[in-house]
Amino acid sequence: MVDLDFVSAYALTLAVETAVLLLLLRGKHAARVIMRNSIAANTLTLPFVWFFFPLLGLTYGAQIAASEFFAFATEAGVYAALFAGMTGREALAASFLANAASFLLGLALTGIA
Repeated sequence: MVDLDFVSAYALTLAVETAVLLLLLRGKHAARVIMRNSIAANTLTLPFVWFFFPLLGLTYGAQIAASEFFAFATEAGVYAALFAGMTGREALAASFLANAASFLLGLALTGIA
């Protein structure tokens, strides 16, 4: 089990989600564009997930559901806006897969899963 702080979670999230996006989008976008957009999307959402959603007084399960949906939806919007030619459906799929990978790895590392 690992106890992740914000900086560690941010680094892990960037590594995992960027790797997923690189696998999904290689050949369609330059690696530097994929990395830039992944950093932009996760820098926008992760502070809300870590610092805002815990303040809402939700049960742990509701907090996780709300914050993960927020991250998924917001990052899909960022991807649709920043990746030239990406459709909304492609952005949703990319965001879902990237967020699922980082979420599941986080669960496994912290021993929650």
